[in-house]
Amino acid sequence: MTASSAERLAGVLKARGHLVNPERAAVLRAFAAADRPVHAEQLWLDARRHGPVSRATVSRTLNLLRDAGVAELSARDGRRHYFSLKGAARRITLVDASAGAVRQIEAPDALDALHAALTRAGFALAEGVEVRVTPLPARPDLQA
Repeated sequence: MTASSAERLAGVLKARGHLVNPERAAVLRAFAAADRPVHAEQLWLDARRHGPVSRATVSRTLNLLRDAGVAELSARDGRRHYFSLKGAARRITLVDASAGAVRQIEAPDALDALHAALTRAGFALAEGVEVRVTPLPARPDLQA
C-alpha cells in the first residue's frame, strides 16, 4: 500500500468525526503498508517507527477502521486477532497456529467456487476466508 492509502484511511476516520493526530496517523501508515494481516502488537511495533505510539491507540484505531468498514478481522490464532484492509477479501488467509504464522494467498478459483456455493445456499461472503493449516512434511522424492 502507499501513503495515499494511509491518507484515504485518515479521510474515512475524519469523515466519521474522529481525530487523526500524529500518533493515529503513524498507526494508519503502518497498517496501510502491511502486506499481510497484522495483529495489534506487530502493528504497534511497526507504527513506532513513525513516532511514539501507545498500544491503546493501535487497538482503538483498528476498531475504528473495522467499524468504518475499511478493515476486517481476517484471522484469529487463539491469542491474537489479525486485521487486514477490507480489499483483501479476495485472498485466503492461512493460519498456522503451530508456528504462530499468518499469511494470505491468492486463490481466485477457490474463492469463485466458494462464492458460487454460498450464492446457491442463499448467502454472500461477509468477510475474508480464514483457513487453519498445518505444513505438510517434506517429501524426499520432491527434493532436488
